[in-house]
Amino acid sequence: MTGALPLAIFPAPASVPPPHDDTRRELFDRFPALELASRRAVASPGEAQWRGPDALSAGIIPLWTPENLIFVFEVRQPQACNRAPAGQLWSRDSLEFYLDCREERDDICRGNAWHIILAPPEESLAPEGRAELADGRPLPSGMRFELSRTATGGRGTLTLPAAAAGKEAFRAGDRLYWGVQLIDTARFRRNRNPFTPVLCLRFPCRDGLHNHFTLLPEWVLRDGDPAAATGMDLTHTVNAEIPLFCRCEEFSGTIRPTPAVARRFRSWHLTLTDSSGRNYESKGDSCTLTADWPHCAPGRASWVLTLLDAAGRKFGAASGKTVFYDAVRVRKLCSAALEQVRAAWSIRRMSRRSS
Repeated sequence: MTGALPLAIFPAPASVPPPHDDTRRELFDRFPALELASRRAVASPGEAQWRGPDALSAGIIPLWTPENLIFVFEVRQPQACNRAPAGQLWSRDSLEFYLDCREERDDICRGNAWHIILAPPEESLAPEGRAELADGRPLPSGMRFELSRTATGGRGTLTLPAAAAGKEAFRAGDRLYWGVQLIDTARFRRNRNPFTPVLCLRFPCRDGLHNHFTLLPEWVLRDGDPAAATGMDLTHTVNAEIPLFCRCEEFSGTIRPTPAVARRFRSWHLTLTDSSGRNYESKGDSCTLTADWPHCAPGRASWVLTLLDAAGRKFGAASGKTVFYDAVRVRKLCSAALEQVRAAWSIRRMSRRSS
């Protein structure tokens, strides 16, 4: 994340919770949605298992009214299944929310902090879906959830009243902390192997969120129309597909803005800081990121992608990290390692023959 820019939650329109699919689509067109739909959201060690956003992804729109905090979401997971008993919903396919409304925070999930697990509807078990807290506490008073299946996965809403968060009402400027992860255990179910890793898409993409609530990013309740908002952190509403590893002489990527962002997006400005502290810049007006930076120092580098509208105003930014490597040096190291392996095998064969 960019750090200097807040993650924004905008006021909900009167039609939320959305009664119809058309209304839901209007929300995703109008509001910046947090998208778990890029490889950067995949938690290790599942990167190689992820087959793209059509197989597993989610979009979540956080909204607020004075009375409620509302999460509208769509999950793309056609084979989602959770028949785990109560108290163990975490062990199968689920959408998990980490929500912290406390003023004095710590790592422990308690008080007005919750790890909420939502399980998809199962016709013979729970056609309306299920929800529970990971630590066994009852659900917050007044919390409501609505879940339904679709051909591509599922959709729903999660509503938390202000009273459950210890407030008389939510107001613009209020701050809270929120993260989410989407769990897919299909490969685990097929293999019946307890050591098979589950596939997890997560925001923020850090391990141990359930034990370290202080890792959750800060969100600010904002007033006004999202179409005119500026200074937003768009790291997870843009999905900048910049490789985690790049050759020093090559840097490229793509950006896939969500509908609300794409409507305003006209050009981009990319700034990269390599491991030696040198800065490089590039600009463009398409969804393809290209840059000619042949002298980037090998090692970890950080990048900031700024989006501009038709008037040239900066309305948001995304950020991340990548690692540059020297392809020539890597080939030499691999060749040297291969020669060592061949020499070791040759010595082993000779010792076997002599014995």
